[in-house]
Amino acid sequence: LRKYSLKALAGQSPELLRRFPGIGKVKTARILAALELGARVYLPSNLTKITIRSTQDAVQQLREIVNKQQEYLLVFYLNARYELLQKEIVGQGSLNHMMITAKEIFAPAVASPCAMIIVAHNHPSGDPTPSDDDIAFTKRIHEAGEVMGIPMLDHLIVSATGYFSFRDNKRG
Repeated sequence: LRKYSLKALAGQSPELLRRFPGIGKVKTARILAALELGARVYLPSNLTKITIRSTQDAVQQLREIVNKQQEYLLVFYLNARYELLQKEIVGQGSLNHMMITAKEIFAPAVASPCAMIIVAHNHPSGDPTPSDDDIAFTKRIHEAGEVMGIPMLDHLIVSATGYFSFRDNKRG
């Protein structure tokens, strides 16, 4: 096998691999599966980073929660180049209420090379206007982020009829 490069091995038939001493059906399957997984990981589409520099960039990434019938809180964890490291649903609530702490939001940020976050949730009612609770929550998370050195860039509220950005509206 040493005379073949990984690229050359990937193009070989299972029959050719089984000709080598000590390589049977199971090892052949493992080798070909490992090569296939490696090829998939390095597909150009998997190497493209999602960059979130604007409210519209973030809103495009929120389609999955817009029409939900319960509130979902989603957090974007970004690196210093505004590249999306992780997008995670941190909480799920009822029709109009959810209890999430700063600890739950920032735990994944602390465990990664996260430089900043964007918080977003949906309003199943269809009205993206922030409630008093949303305003108080935004202030708490913003303050926690400042203390931790992981600023919250924005808090977005999305619904089927539109969105509200605290940053764009200079609130929070």
